[in-house]
Amino acid sequence: MKNILATGSVGFLVKEIIDNSNKILTKKIKFKFGPRRPADIKLVLANSDRFNQTLNWKLKFNILQHMCKKAYTWGKKSVIKNLNFLINFF
Repeated sequence: MKNILATGSVGFLVKEIIDNSNKILTKKIKFKFGPRRPADIKLVLANSDRFNQTLNWKLKFNILQHMCKKAYTWGKKSVIKNLNFLINFF
């Protein structure tokens, strides 16, 4: 619950994650839109203004962009670590 209130967001659209990742990656993620699934909801509304006003708090950076950068950095280090292991193993 803490993270949901702090960011004012429950989750992110897949398109938002792709767009933010494409700002970081050298090779872009390609995608195309497909039809809506039967269980997809049409609209979700939420407002964190009261929470932010009460605590007088705002995000210092784009949380999704930060998450994408961290995931990319972690993945890059993980690949390098695994490659080094394989090179040393064989």
